[in-house]
Amino acid sequence: MANFLSEYIGSGQGFFPSDFGDGYRCSATLRDGTHLPCVVLRKPQKMVDLLVRRLEEERGGQGVYSKVSKDPYRDFVGSIFTSQNLIRDFEIKSVCPSPYAIPLDLLKQIKGESIMGWTGFVFEMGDGKLFSYGTSFNFEFFDLPEGYEFSDVKQVHNHSYLSDSGDMLPLRGHAVKFLETSGGLVIYRERSFFECFVNDRN
Repeated sequence: MANFLSEYIGSGQGFFPSDFGDGYRCSATLRDGTHLPCVVLRKPQKMVDLLVRRLEEERGGQGVYSKVSKDPYRDFVGSIFTSQNLIRDFEIKSVCPSPYAIPLDLLKQIKGESIMGWTGFVFEMGDGKLFSYGTSFNFEFFDLPEGYEFSDVKQVHNHSYLSDSGDMLPLRGHAVKFLETSGGLVIYRERSFFECFVNDRN
C-alpha cells in the first residue's frame, strides 16, 4: 500500500473530493485473497470530526434523527455501526487503480441533478456508441459496458437518457415519461464500494 500511496495517489489519479474527507478510488486485494474492485481510501480525521459534531447535535435534540426518532442518539449510533461498508487498512495486501472509477476530469463534466433525486447522463464513446448512466447519490464508482473503459468516452451528454429504441432524450421537462419507462431501460448505475480509513504511521 505504501508504494500505491506514494506513486498513484501522489500523481493525483483516482482523487475524489468529499465532505467526508477527500478520498482515493482504487481496487484492493485482501490478505485472504478476496478482491474488492471498488474501494475509497480516506484519512479518518474529517469523518471523525463530522461524527462527533453529529453526535452532539443528536444528543442536544438538534440533529436529523431528532426530527423522526423517539431515541435519536441511539438510532444515529446504530446507523454508524450497522450501515457502513468498511475494511481495516491492515487487512489490505495490495491496491491498484480501479477500472470503475470515472477519471476526475471526466467526472467534472457531469453537471448536477437532472430531476429530483436523479442525475442522468449519456456517455458517447469514441466509436459513436451511446450508453445511459444515472445515479441517485454516489459518484465514486460506476459500472462499465462490456469492452469499454472510461478512457473511451468522447463526450458527456448531461441530463439525458436513451429510450428503449435508442434515441437520446432530455430528462428535464420529461421526468414523468422517464419514470414511467425507466424500469425497462438499460442504465449503468453506481457501484457499491468499501471505505478504508488510513492513518499516517511513523
